[in-house]
Amino acid sequence: MTGFNFTLPMTLKLRLKDQWDIRTTGRGVAEIEAGEMDVDVLAYKGDQGDPGRDGVPPRFMGDVATTGDLPDPNDLDPDYDLGQWWGITGTNDAWFYNGTPTLERRQNYIGAQGVAGPAITLTKGTITQGTDWNFSLEEVGSNAYKLNIVAKPGPAGADSTVPGPTATIETASDFDDTTEPKTGDVLVKLANGKWGPGTVAMSPGVYKKVGSETSWLAIDTGNNWSGDFQTITTLTIPAQPWAYEPDVYGLVEFSVAAINNVRMDLEARLGAVSGPLLGRGAGDAVGIFESEWTARTLVPAADETAPAGAGSTIVPAGTAATIYLIGRRVDSLAQIRFQTRKERAFLRVRPMPVIA
Repeated sequence: MTGFNFTLPMTLKLRLKDQWDIRTTGRGVAEIEAGEMDVDVLAYKGDQGDPGRDGVPPRFMGDVATTGDLPDPNDLDPDYDLGQWWGITGTNDAWFYNGTPTLERRQNYIGAQGVAGPAITLTKGTITQGTDWNFSLEEVGSNAYKLNIVAKPGPAGADSTVPGPTATIETASDFDDTTEPKTGDVLVKLANGKWGPGTVAMSPGVYKKVGSETSWLAIDTGNNWSGDFQTITTLTIPAQPWAYEPDVYGLVEFSVAAINNVRMDLEARLGAVSGPLLGRGAGDAVGIFESEWTARTLVPAADETAPAGAGSTIVPAGTAATIYLIGRRVDSLAQIRFQTRKERAFLRVRPMPVIA
């Protein structure tokens, strides 16, 4: 059939409808009337979208003088500032930030000021301590209320930098000022029941000396030595403010060559090679370890019986003391060769205060 084309000016209006039967019919209807065409387009109904984010309560941020003083929405953060709004002084309008590039104006949002209500009175109620803050109003009369508070303790504050009122211990009624205090004294309870200055004796620590020192000798008597002792080194302890007893420890390695059993001990003596015995490192019979290096371990010792705080090994207060470390022959007068070496050798002395 011969056909022809024609041009007809028209307006096309499309109305999308939720018509599920397009799935079965696959057809729609177009109507042309007076040069206008209305078309019902049967469209598929889409899936339900995700829920929107929770709304936020309005947060009043204060009044500004003019609209030019309102904040720039581009400087606000939609994650933190949604719901903020500002008023304009002298108006009832509000400008809200809703995450868009412009603030949304709500006219008459604030509303007109109402008639003043009756005045109420508020008085202080109870204040108690709790795990968290809480407040309650208790009605005690017509338009009269009492405010009860549960207060949560705050964190501990920093130490005060403001000094307290000055006072002196020496002016106290229970202080005995018979004895003038000295530097280093402590406050002690006295026999008369009052408080006063007292000196507490404490060891200052340990004085030490090692075998690498030049004054520490490596003894070698050579063959056929028949002497009684050999001085290895000395250590001088400075004067202490109190009487004390030296507590000694040490170690020296010996070598003894002899044809008979001869024992050599390590000794620490106070004040002289023949002074009171402070410590001893006993040696074995030479027949067991002849001409071999064996250690003598020095431990505190004594050559007298004495109670605590007494005896010849106590150094008086204010007195320097020299400790002699020696090797001493024991049991035999046979000729020997006696040697010591400096490696691993040491001497430790702790002044132990004696209570007077």
